Amino acid sequence: MAGRRARNHCSKDKIPNTMKTNLERYLNDHLAGASGALLMIQDLVESQESSEARDHFIKLKGEVESDKTLLEKLLESAGLEPSGTLKVAGKVAGRIGMWKMKW
Repeated sequence: MAGRRARNHCSKDKIPNTMKTNLERYLNDHLAGASGALLMIQDLVESQESSEARDHFIKLKGEVESDKTLLEKLLESAGLEPSGTLKVAGKVAGRIGMWKMKW
């Protein structure tokens, strides 16, 4: 089954423009969210007194980093560009989220 999927996927040249635009926005939105989440999770790792809680957030950080890497690879394989603007927006949102948690 996996082999069939690999053979039948769309190449970056065959993706219709509308779909390409929507896919690029979707992947970049999630990439921005992952960037912000990583900042928040790192702050949580550093602020935990309990080693059990710290270990939980370290594991979560690894999962989000893996997701972020996958999103970047998907963008690349589709011939799309990561949005620097959305990455910055995600990091700003992450900083605001950290501030809200401390308030």
